[in-house]
Amino acid sequence: SQKGEVKSKEELDKEKELEQIRNTYLGVKKKKKKVMKISEKFRFSFDWGAEEDTSADLNPLYEKKHEALLLFGRGLRAGIDRREQLQKRDEVLTNRQRELPMPPPPPPPGPRP
Repeated sequence: SQKGEVKSKEELDKEKELEQIRNTYLGVKKKKKKVMKISEKFRFSFDWGAEEDTSADLNPLYEKKHEALLLFGRGLRAGIDRREQLQKRDEVLTNRQRELPMPPPPPPPGPRP
C-alpha cells in the first residue's frame, strides 16, 4: 500500500485486526498521565500585561472613579496608611468649606415690621 492509494474496506479491517492481535500479545503502551505537583497545580500568576487590561471603560460616565469619604469623613479604609487617609480627609474638607458660598449676614436686631 502506498500513500496515494486508497485502501479498500477489507484492507482496513485486516489492518485493524492485525493491530488488535499485536496489542493482545505485545501489550499496549498507554500514554502516561502527566502528574502535576501540588505547588504547580495551585500556583496563580497575579501579573498580567497592560494589553490584557479590560478595566478601561468606553463610557465617559465611568472614566473617573468616585472617591467617597466614609461616613462623612469619620471612617478609615483598611490596608491604607491612617496618616495619609486623615491628611487627605482634612484637605478635602477644607477645600469643600472654601467652595461653599458665604451665608447671608443675619438680620439686624430690632423690632420686626
